[in-house]
Amino acid sequence: MREVAALVKEGKLNPQVGAIFKAEEISKAHELLESRNSTGKIAVYW
Repeated sequence: MREVAALVKEGKLNPQVGAIFKAEEISKAHELLESRNSTGKIAVYW
């Protein structure tokens, strides 16, 4: 994990977040994932 954090800090790794959902919206997040229309990662937070 430290190696990944270092790559992000150095600008060598740029994670792309396509959507962020609340835990209550997990079904919407899953629908987006299944649709294959998302770009970037789909994040869910509690």
